Amino acid sequence: MATALHLLRARTFPSLAEGQIIETFHQIGLQLPGEETDNDAHTTLERLGRAAYHEFDKYLGRHEDLWTVTGRFRGKPFKQVIVEERFEIFRQRGSGVVLGKGKRDVVFPALRRLRDAKMCDVEPVALDLAKLREGLKGKGAHVHGAHFNKLALAKLTAAAVFGEDVDQSEEFKHYEMAGFNSAAIISANVKGAVQKFMVTKTGTVVVYENWDEKDLLDFGEGVEDLTRFAQVPATEQ
Repeated sequence: MATALHLLRARTFPSLAEGQIIETFHQIGLQLPGEETDNDAHTTLERLGRAAYHEFDKYLGRHEDLWTVTGRFRGKPFKQVIVEERFEIFRQRGSGVVLGKGKRDVVFPALRRLRDAKMCDVEPVALDLAKLREGLKGKGAHVHGAHFNKLALAKLTAAAVFGEDVDQSEEFKHYEMAGFNSAAIISANVKGAVQKFMVTKTGTVVVYENWDEKDLLDFGEGVEDLTRFAQVPATEQ
C-alpha cells in the first residue's frame, strides 16, 4: 500500500507537553436544524509524545471542514455538515524538519489555519525536480518514471513516461520542454539501502513499502536529507 509523506519546514513550533493541545476555529456560518447559533470548524494539534523513531516527536492533527451532503437531522433535511479528518505530524527534535502524514488536502489547509492563527508556522517544501534528478544521478540514482502537466501541445495537456533511465529519452525531453515535470519515480540510496519512491515538485514523497512507523520515519529522515539541496520555497513553484 502506498504511503505519502509531506516534506515540511517549521519556522516556529509550539513547545507542548505530552497530551497538550493547541486549537483554533473558523466560523463557517453553518446553522443546523434546531440549533440557534452557527457552528465553528475546529483545527487542533495534540502532542502524543515521542514517535517510534527516536529522532521525532509525534502529533495528532484534527481538522474540521464543511462538506456538502444530502441528509436529515432530527427529521429535517440538511445539505451541509462539518466533517473531522485526522492526520499525523512528526517533528524532528532540534531542527526545523517536519514530516506530515495524511491527505494533502487535509494537512496543508490545517497547517495554514494554525499558521493564520499564529499558533505555529509550518510551511510546505517544494522541490526543483530538474536539480534533484541531476544531483542524484551523480550518486547512482535512476529515474523510472515521470509525470508532466500543463503541456503546450495540441490535444494533450498531461502525459506520463516510464522506463529505466527514462529521463534520457527523447520523449522525456520533449514533454519537459513543452510543460512541467510534476513528479518523478526514482530509485536512490537512502541511508545505505536502495529505495524506490515517487517525489513531486510540491514536496510529497510516496513510498510503496508497508513499513511500520519507525522504518517510515527513518526513511523520511533520509529522503529529507537526500533532497535538501533541491528544496526551494514553495512560492517559487
